[in-house]
Amino acid sequence: MGRTAGADGSGRGCGHRSRRENPLGAPSPGPVVPREIARAQRRSQKRNFHCIVDARISGSPVARERRKSKGCNHLGAAVRMANRLMRAGHRPSGKGRPMPRLLIAIPITVLTVGASQACATKNFVRSSVGDVNDKVDAVGRSLEQTQERTRRNEQKIAEVDDKAQAADQSARVANSVATEAANSARASGVRMDVLDKASKRLVYDLVLSEQEGNFKFGRPDLPAAARTSIDGLIRQLKQDPKSIYIEIEGHTDNVGPDGVNRKLGLARAEAVQQYLYDQYHIPLHKMNVITYGGEKPVATNSTKVGRAQNRRVVIRIVA
Repeated sequence: MGRTAGADGSGRGCGHRSRRENPLGAPSPGPVVPREIARAQRRSQKRNFHCIVDARISGSPVARERRKSKGCNHLGAAVRMANRLMRAGHRPSGKGRPMPRLLIAIPITVLTVGASQACATKNFVRSSVGDVNDKVDAVGRSLEQTQERTRRNEQKIAEVDDKAQAADQSARVANSVATEAANSARASGVRMDVLDKASKRLVYDLVLSEQEGNFKFGRPDLPAAARTSIDGLIRQLKQDPKSIYIEIEGHTDNVGPDGVNRKLGLARAEAVQQYLYDQYHIPLHKMNVITYGGEKPVATNSTKVGRAQNRRVVIRIVA
């Protein structure tokens, strides 16, 4: 009672109806000019706020740099979340109050977290790329060092090859010179043998054979018969004094090992040499002793008589 009805017939002035009278917020009949003006003002404030936030977020150099990296996804998500929060928190309260500061700080905080994540992601990528570059540089340096060692080894191998080739060439030259020298020596030796044989003249030739009783079978001892033959040879030399040279050869048959026969022939020849030195003082450098074993038979070895003839000592006196 006593309430003054408004222009729209309600119990309140200025065209507004209380929440108790209209809890569902249904539109009241009649003109509501002040309410529409308030809504228009709130929409204008909301648009201005969004424009300022979008300009600060989207137009800044940091935002553009973040959009180029992987962090742009986080930034876009933060912006979209901020818009949703602002839309949810900017609904009119019925009294025309501006948006609370807490709701404004929420999207800014989310935006800062997204930008921080983008920075962290970019820093991680830079750190990983830096580590990979360091490893690549280390591998490159190791490869260069290996190549340098390989080049030095190749140079050393080439030097060794050159030295080996030079040594091989020197060896071939030395071998050729040695071959020529050996050929010359052999030729000289042949000529010396010819000259020596031509200059020497056989004076006497005495054969002391086992057949004649000069030696016992298998024994190198000089029997009395052999000494008598040697004494007669020396008497002939004294009648014709000359510068002489005595060659004493030991021979055997082919019975038994060749080594044994050679030793037996040498022992008999040395027995004759020793007798000439002891009995007639013939210098040793004037006498030469050699053994042939059974290499030079003078008779057949198939008979006893022939084998006895082959077991002998030959004394040659040359002047």
